[in-house]
Amino acid sequence: MFTKNFPGDSMKNFPTVMVIVAAHNESSLIKKCLQSLLSQNYSRENYSILVVDDASNDATPQIVKSFTNVSLIQNKKNRGFATTNNIALKQCTCDYAILLNADSRVENNFIQQLVTPMESDASIAVCGGAEHPYT
Repeated sequence: MFTKNFPGDSMKNFPTVMVIVAAHNESSLIKKCLQSLLSQNYSRENYSILVVDDASNDATPQIVKSFTNVSLIQNKKNRGFATTNNIALKQCTCDYAILLNADSRVENNFIQQLVTPMESDASIAVCGGAEHPYT
């Protein structure tokens, strides 16, 4: 596993990241996704989580609202995955944006593992993770 220590004594020197989660009727999965994102070993002040709910008609928005440090955009109609992500990307003022599906659960070094190669080589423009089945 490749881990880079970013320069400086403080986590404030870490690049800023916005994790964007597209959701539509994900009430059975969104809580575990958000819990895994909030368990990152990346500096909490350097990453944010934005869920864009695509007009869910289940409890997805209420579950997201129960997380005080997660932002929510609620679309009035189902716009589809690509448009939903584009809506969120327009809100992004961070160094990096991570697009994630609501049915994902991530390891606690997920953000660090994506940012590290991006910071270490200017020729890298996109980075992705491996998918592993979960139970």
